[in-house]
Amino acid sequence: MSRAIAGVFGSAAETYRPAARRALAPHASGDLGASSIAVAWTGDELAEGSLVVLLAGRIQNRRSLAAELGADVELGAESLVSLAFERWGEDLLARLRGSFGLVVWDPAARAGFLAADQLGARSFFLCQSGGRLWFATDVRELVRLLPSRPQPERRSVVQWLVDGYLELGDTLFEGVRRLEGGHLVRLAGDRWQTVAYWRPSFVPPGKPTVEEAVAEIGAELLRSVRERTAEVGTTGILLSGGFDSSTVAATARRLEPAGELRAYSLVYPDRPELDESALIDQVAAALGLPVERMPVRTSGVLAAGLEFLRAWELPAVTPMFAFSQPLLALAAGQGIVVMLDGEGGDELFGCSPYVLADRLLRADVRGALALARRYPYLGLAPSQREVWGLVTDYGLKGAAPHGFHRALRKVLRRRYAPEWLRPAEARLYLDARDTWAWKRLPGPRWWSFLADLLVFLRQRLGAHDFFRQRSALAGIEGRHPWFDDLGLVELVLRLPPELTFQPSLDRPLARAAAAGVVPDAVRLRNEKPEFGQLVVDALDGPDLGFVTRLLRARDAEIWRYVKPEPVQALLEARSESRHILWARLLWRLVTIESWLRAQGDPDFVQRALDEGTAVRGGRSDAGRRRAVTS
Repeated sequence: MSRAIAGVFGSAAETYRPAARRALAPHASGDLGASSIAVAWTGDELAEGSLVVLLAGRIQNRRSLAAELGADVELGAESLVSLAFERWGEDLLARLRGSFGLVVWDPAARAGFLAADQLGARSFFLCQSGGRLWFATDVRELVRLLPSRPQPERRSVVQWLVDGYLELGDTLFEGVRRLEGGHLVRLAGDRWQTVAYWRPSFVPPGKPTVEEAVAEIGAELLRSVRERTAEVGTTGILLSGGFDSSTVAATARRLEPAGELRAYSLVYPDRPELDESALIDQVAAALGLPVERMPVRTSGVLAAGLEFLRAWELPAVTPMFAFSQPLLALAAGQGIVVMLDGEGGDELFGCSPYVLADRLLRADVRGALALARRYPYLGLAPSQREVWGLVTDYGLKGAAPHGFHRALRKVLRRRYAPEWLRPAEARLYLDARDTWAWKRLPGPRWWSFLADLLVFLRQRLGAHDFFRQRSALAGIEGRHPWFDDLGLVELVLRLPPELTFQPSLDRPLARAAAAGVVPDAVRLRNEKPEFGQLVVDALDGPDLGFVTRLLRARDAEIWRYVKPEPVQALLEARSESRHILWARLLWRLVTIESWLRAQGDPDFVQRALDEGTAVRGGRSDAGRRRAVTS
């Protein structure tokens, strides 16, 4: 795992000032998490001497970059970046591949930049305060650096409660922004400016055969996995009975000698409808993989959510990570440093249904209907009603201009905001939320939707940060071949979308690429267990007492945002109404309430963990401590 780095660009006496670049590498703070950069910059000269390069994350294409520079392939990533900057300046960013937050500073020129990788898998959190630009690769480090703690950003809290994600660049903290992927902040003199160095751009698809597209996907996946396992030693793989993780495992197995890959799997002996043990056994046997299995039984999820909040000062995006954390910790204890998984395969290789809109925009109604009949999720013989429903939802609505949706939203405002929001918060939500923003991307509808899904939505969800942080919490580094690989994203965005429409199977190209290496029982399986029921059982069982006390408190922080009556009705819902949507909303309510309380009471989370069901703490405008009462 990458080292923690802390420093300061500036001359303020109260901040750390390395005298030269060599002083940066060994400097680390016990308060910083792995792979963190936390620095502040005023425009003052850092020091006389050589170029300063700080890197959080990984440069995946080090070998090809070294070859292009004529450099030693054994050079460290920061040294390679230094050489690349001396040759290409800022243009070096277009040549880098990986998940990285990068600072380059030239003391002699008093100029430089900080940059996020193209997909925003690593980035910076930024805040302008006191004539300085403060930034860090984790929001936790930034709020600890700032002279005063930022207040919650009201609009962001509302959107997180409703949607579970934020608009691009927004954070839960007032005045704090996340640098968008493919962007840099140019530092010069005493000024700074944010500019884009990369954006997805539409390239008309060629006309590859299915066989050619399958071969390209196979080659790109092999490269992606190779880059994530090179020089690692024994690698772990989170293996389920699903296609995505099995394909990553099979690809990694092709690259690694015997004994260099170990699988880790969750099994559900008490839940046969969820248990994929038989499929895991087939994959493991076919690949000759040793597998460590961990049984999952009914348990709570909120303790893991509170641990995540304590570690990263953010609410966890999803409660599902609570079940995998013990498995990750087990792998770390057995010496696994890097863990692969199959996150992101559904989105990367699934079909883009808005190609139906492109057909309608060309007045090709017959073509739209024919394509709708091949939609992977309707089966071999869809009804006429199902086909017309698809054409309406993805064809007609997709073909409408972006301005139409904004106008409709203004006319039907009440339909677009949950009734449990307070009126002022409902207005905030409606003014900020733009479900159809992807239509603004220049390109056909199918491409704009897919580009937004693979590049921008993942940043809005905070998914890159979350996956990294959950792994670090267990003492391991997660790497995601399907999820954050620019080469795979660019490949998918230039393939003809019609190739992904196959009525009997979703992700047909990726499945074809795995033929002969993944057992067909897994490769040709469309069904997926609904693991969300585990969260329902947790919140309706072991965690219900904590949830009820926290959300029935008369002075709960969320009452500033939501109406109490609907929340009480949610808590009192009949058992048959306690389903996955119920659990998702309850999770967001209780985790954002915990986060809000922790802003004014740093000891709240620890007390909640220590005291279990007897949770106390909170804050008010006056800053007094308050107990959670029923």
